[in-house]
Amino acid sequence: MLDYISNKYIDKKYEYIDKMYQLFADPCCMDALDLFFEQINKKYTRICKSFTIEHISYLLYKKDYEKADKLLKAYVKKFGIKRLYILAPVANFAYKKGYRNKKIEIASKIFEQFERGVNENLFEKYIKNKNVAIVGNGPQELNTNNGKKIDNYEEVVRCNSFDLDKNEEHKADYGKRTTVWIKGTYSSKNFFKDVNVHITRCNLYILPLYNKIYEYPKYIDGKRIFTWIPNEIYLEIKEKYNIYFPSTGFLVLYWIKKINEQITRDNCYGFSFKNDDPSLPYHYFDTSIEGLGHPFNREREILKEML
Repeated sequence: MLDYISNKYIDKKYEYIDKMYQLFADPCCMDALDLFFEQINKKYTRICKSFTIEHISYLLYKKDYEKADKLLKAYVKKFGIKRLYILAPVANFAYKKGYRNKKIEIASKIFEQFERGVNENLFEKYIKNKNVAIVGNGPQELNTNNGKKIDNYEEVVRCNSFDLDKNEEHKADYGKRTTVWIKGTYSSKNFFKDVNVHITRCNLYILPLYNKIYEYPKYIDGKRIFTWIPNEIYLEIKEKYNIYFPSTGFLVLYWIKKINEQITRDNCYGFSFKNDDPSLPYHYFDTSIEGLGHPFNREREILKEML
């Protein structure tokens, strides 16, 4: 049987791990999750609606399909199939087991598109040996007029909630082309509404598999590539640099440099490792400051050496 969390000590521990696992989808929490699940399995016997779906997803990640199947059956018996779509790996597993509705079917098919991207290394094949501009959201390019230079690259990679529409002047400094969009593991309610029309023109999307994934179909037309950042990249960064919660910019630069050795700091725009003036804001499009607990100083030093 599944377990339910009611003890205050366990509750606090769960809230932290759940935030890291579900909102940030941080695979570096897997070791902690192993211990956590082991502890609560011994202690509780009631089934919790949201927790169970995460638990099944975790077991699928661990390839423990027998246990995942048992938990899925227990969940469906108690709660039905309505919410199984919310995590794409669980939706895909449930669909194959015969638990189906429209959202589960859509999420399952989308997961297969993403899984193909990972299994066939489509991003690696797409980006390797190409002349690439990686454009961060830092203010370092303001008033540089680097926009045309950026747009002339073979591929232009952008991350998260970049903004090229609200202020036309940004295009002069940051360009207007986007061929690859990478969304970090922090999930908002609707990825595509977060940015702008530019992302609808991309050739390749790298997105997390959380929240409203069933809204993706209009962008999946068979011509574009969908994938996610491999867990191995997170774990490699954890082992190599002792960084448990890397920023999206750091992840992207590390990953692309690993794939494409031609990348140098000259390919990078809007990153603080090129100009870490502390008086500058975090983004070129707002006045926010660094947050979310990323180790930015450590990342800057690594990138200076790497690039």
